[in-house]
Amino acid sequence: MKRKSALLWVVVLALFGTALYLSIYKRYQLGIPFFPGDKVESWVVEAQVRFQAEGRPVRVELALPDFEVPDLPRQQVASEGYGYTEVVERGQSRIGRWSARNRSGLQNLYYQIHVREELLLSTREQRGEASAMQAMPIGGANSVIAAANRLLDECRDLSSDAETFVAQLTARLWGEITSQDAAILKRSYQKRYGDGWGQILLTELLAAEAIPTRRAWGVILNDELGPQRPIEMVEYYDGYFWRSSESSPAREPGKLAVWARGDALLDVRGGRSSEVFFFVEKNVAPLEATLSLQDAPFWVGTIASLPVKERNVFRYISLIPVGAFVIVVLRNLVGLSMLGTFMPVLLSLSFLEIPLRPALVMFALILAAGLSFRFFLTKLNLLVVPRVAACVVVVTLLMIALGLISFKLGMMDGLRVTVFPMIVLAWTIERMSLLWDEEGASAALWQVAGSLAAALAAYLIMIIREVNYWAQYFPELLLLLLAGILLIGRYTGYRASELIRFRSFVGK
Repeated sequence: MKRKSALLWVVVLALFGTALYLSIYKRYQLGIPFFPGDKVESWVVEAQVRFQAEGRPVRVELALPDFEVPDLPRQQVASEGYGYTEVVERGQSRIGRWSARNRSGLQNLYYQIHVREELLLSTREQRGEASAMQAMPIGGANSVIAAANRLLDECRDLSSDAETFVAQLTARLWGEITSQDAAILKRSYQKRYGDGWGQILLTELLAAEAIPTRRAWGVILNDELGPQRPIEMVEYYDGYFWRSSESSPAREPGKLAVWARGDALLDVRGGRSSEVFFFVEKNVAPLEATLSLQDAPFWVGTIASLPVKERNVFRYISLIPVGAFVIVVLRNLVGLSMLGTFMPVLLSLSFLEIPLRPALVMFALILAAGLSFRFFLTKLNLLVVPRVAACVVVVTLLMIALGLISFKLGMMDGLRVTVFPMIVLAWTIERMSLLWDEEGASAALWQVAGSLAAALAAYLIMIIREVNYWAQYFPELLLLLLAGILLIGRYTGYRASELIRFRSFVGK
């Protein structure tokens, strides 16, 4: 027994020492602050190109940001098996070019930059020159031409230069000012061109006013959006600057930056079904510290060095040990009764994606409806596996129904019901029904309440800003949690709930 205790303390001290050494190394050698800053100064923007190669030589060109500074922001390219170069062609933005021979199947290429926010937003305006052009007449049916001329005349009368003209025009096309002529044009162009019709419409209307234009693509600085398609934009020349204007009737909220400009955003030769997605994430650490992590040795790496898409996934994974530690404390030291160990942890992760109040309502509805169906299955005398599988089907249908009803009622939070762990919900319903039959309704409800309380406690810890920051930039601190779990695992004394239970024996 003494040998096992000594081994335990050796392991615990080794975990503590490793965690502290790596944290101190990052803090003083790499300059990573131990606490997050209050001001967000930089962003990670990642473009992911995906296509199906056709078994022949491949050449991929992606338009890249063109910042008006001597030193470009820090960039990374992930393209295993591809050659990569950067060129400037046709007087447009920089172009990243990947090339390889005889590729087949699904291909993924990544381009990532770390850039300060003010520099990224400065791309909305660029100095330059443009050749004079003559007005280009609008084509199409007579009704479309007449609507375009009336709309242009109206905007011309209410403006004084190119900038105010574009402001009046976009207000009628995409803004709050209603215009019957604009509605006619939008219906016609959407029917004629499909995807990208907004960019074509704005370009042709400005060309009819002899305003030089060029195509551009933007990215929204909102890391809650997940993968986002490029925002189609049009840049116009006001006589001194190239200014950007959105060419989309609606988009997600967030600041918009111009990613690239030119004839095309993406050109793939030797492949098909090509598409590009953007992932953005704000740096909670200073840009210099974030960049130092990119060059750090592997043994001090963090999830901040991963691609943005995978980083968002690992950010949630890194919080699971935090929830597990909270569950261990509540179960072994407090004595809280709950349904399983992983169910409260996964439930707390779901609360991170859905606002807490709608999440609790949806969880209660699914649990109540599923439990009612489980009682019905009891009368059919099914075996365990088919019974649980039936619960999975029912939970799935309940989630679909809840999403549809929420959408019809305009409650968009209900569409996030899919983040609930479906299999865990099915097993929770199964275990709750068995407990209901064996020990009664009060015991079953008490354990569900304990599980929910544990999930809420883990959630409240997970949403702390410092906890998220440490999990992302100091994942070695999870070793401290592991050491704490090992120590609690050897605790055999009274739990807090038992002290309350046996308080009548005190003093006897």
